[in-house]
Amino acid sequence: MFTTSLKPFNRPLTGNLLLKSLHHPQDAERLIAFNAQRFGAQVGTMSASLIHHHPYARPDYWLYIEDQTTGEIVSSLCLIPWRWRCEEVSLTSAEMGIVSTLENYRNRGLIRALDVRFKELLAENEFDLSHIQGIPYFYRQFGYEYTLPLEAAWQFELRDVPPPPDETAAWRLRPAAPDDIPLLAHFYQQATSRLNITTERTPDIWRYLFLHNPGTETET
Repeated sequence: MFTTSLKPFNRPLTGNLLLKSLHHPQDAERLIAFNAQRFGAQVGTMSASLIHHHPYARPDYWLYIEDQTTGEIVSSLCLIPWRWRCEEVSLTSAEMGIVSTLENYRNRGLIRALDVRFKELLAENEFDLSHIQGIPYFYRQFGYEYTLPLEAAWQFELRDVPPPPDETAAWRLRPAAPDDIPLLAHFYQQATSRLNITTERTPDIWRYLFLHNPGTETET
């Protein structure tokens, strides 16, 4: 992920602050620690997974503001790339995620400054849309509106399991494994084919979800 051809992004802000993107592995470790401090260890682990293992991740998609006086990270957010399908149209979508500012640096427009760079990345990389899960109503000031229900789910009770086809057969329940990805992808395609909007899951995304997706409280 970190290569010699990677160009650092630096944008001076008022108050001896500097808006930056990840450039070195050490930057990533500092940002992972910042996210863990702000949101807890699970989000720190998830940040590390996204930075190092998400198949579409790029260092310049991880933005933070540093106080040049202390060298401390004081605010950050990231761009997590996904692919969505709207009916028959495939779209590139950028999720704004893991947004945080230290308490004594709030009300200074730092998220707004990060959002400016976020929108520049949307344009530079020709994303079709952006989405976010966040504080109710807070992100309307950055142009977001409510569009889709959040975290819809199906609940399948044990009493709804049909009986085995005969008396000698029995159902067995186990967690899915990476070897099951082709079958799961087939079921996922069937289940989402009638939906107007869904996430596209490539084999790389499936592998990421199985192998490098801790902290999301999701099991398959």
